[in-house]
Amino acid sequence: HLTSYSVFIAKALAFLIVILLISFVGWAASVIFLRRLFSFGERVFVKIPMVGKIYSVTKEIGSAFLGKEKAFFKRVVLIEYPRKGLYSIAFITREKQGKIKNAAGKELIGVFVATTPNPTSGIFLLIPKEEIKFLDMSVEEGLKLVVSSGTIMPSFK
Repeated sequence: HLTSYSVFIAKALAFLIVILLISFVGWAASVIFLRRLFSFGERVFVKIPMVGKIYSVTKEIGSAFLGKEKAFFKRVVLIEYPRKGLYSIAFITREKQGKIKNAAGKELIGVFVATTPNPTSGIFLLIPKEEIKFLDMSVEEGLKLVVSSGTIMPSFK
């Protein structure tokens, strides 16, 4: 014989399970629907001449900066730029430059010289490896140095 309390608990649990199940199915459906909607929109957007190219590049850079992929900047370096005798902090973006190395005839490393105080703008340069001085500094410390216009100096180890 079930007591009225046991029946109440059983009905409450059943109700809770049904609510959770309906909520989960609704959430899953909305996520799947939104993903498909965004995917469709992106496919249409990418097909628009010129806009699609800009979007693709912007998306790739954005995902790199937001950390969804591997780190955008590999290391912090010092290069002689913009002229002999002046040095700039730069960030290695890519060390292997296959086709460019073949064309240049020597090993070049891709570096990004960020502008102050906005490190998302700057200039990309290909520098011969022997002209690069590698710094014992994390990328985060290098970015702080650039953003602060040199007022926040990292402690060198």
